[in-house]
Amino acid sequence: MTGHVAAIDASPSCGLYSAEAERACLGAALLENGLLHGPLAELAIDDFFLAANRELFALMLEADEDRQPFDHSTVAESLRERGLLESVGGYGCLSDLIDCIVTDEGLVSRHVGSVIPAPPSREAPGQHRPQDLGARSGSRPPIADAGDSGGSFAGGLRP
Repeated sequence: MTGHVAAIDASPSCGLYSAEAERACLGAALLENGLLHGPLAELAIDDFFLAANRELFALMLEADEDRQPFDHSTVAESLRERGLLESVGGYGCLSDLIDCIVTDEGLVSRHVGSVIPAPPSREAPGQHRPQDLGARSGSRPPIADAGDSGGSFAGGLRP
């Protein structure tokens, strides 16, 4: 399953990274969109280590913000229209995300805890992570524009 991994362009701030936890969170959201308002609401786009996973989570948040239901097929179509499908590993990667995923809120919460990076043990004076400044108080970061590809999310999501 890890053969579909896209490029990594970030480094975990705490030195720990759980590909399985990231996949579990994304898969749970694909199967049960409502989890974005439950345990997955604690996550920010930048909590994901892999660029592909950040892209997928941003797209899911965008669909949710527009009150559009989504699943692996609609996410794949939206990515294809934007020219980003292969950058996240293609259709196979999205299908793999929902294999063996459990949407139990307690389990999803545990996965969320593994995805959110632990704060560094030492910070330079004046340096704080966004969540330390209240960014996790229910607000979500703005989603970066994926470019003007003219595509839309199946069901009306705008690029």
